[in-house]
Amino acid sequence: QADYKVVKKPVLHVVKSGQVLSLIAQQYGVTSTQLKRHNNLRSSTLMIGQKLKIPNSASKDTKHKVRSGESLSVIALHYGTTTRAIISENKLRSKSLAIGQVLTIPAA
Repeated sequence: QADYKVVKKPVLHVVKSGQVLSLIAQQYGVTSTQLKRHNNLRSSTLMIGQKLKIPNSASKDTKHKVRSGESLSVIALHYGTTTRAIISENKLRSKSLAIGQVLTIPAA
């Protein structure tokens, strides 16, 4: 294995007409919340031509603490992944989740 780190250049996305934050996030395998936080956005409203910095999420997996009412499908949709990927990553034996359970969300 190599002794050096691959440094990725920051990715910039220029907002085009009709694009919304959630779809841009999904395109890059990050969440809307991560995009908002990374760009210091107060709302999800975007302007055409606006430049968004895309966080490098591929380097590490995300942790998610299960809240009341959440299901695998809801969590997968939120992070732009699949229930199968979450089940596999966490070696789950069933689809039932416990409130407070911490799941590893695989990086896209």
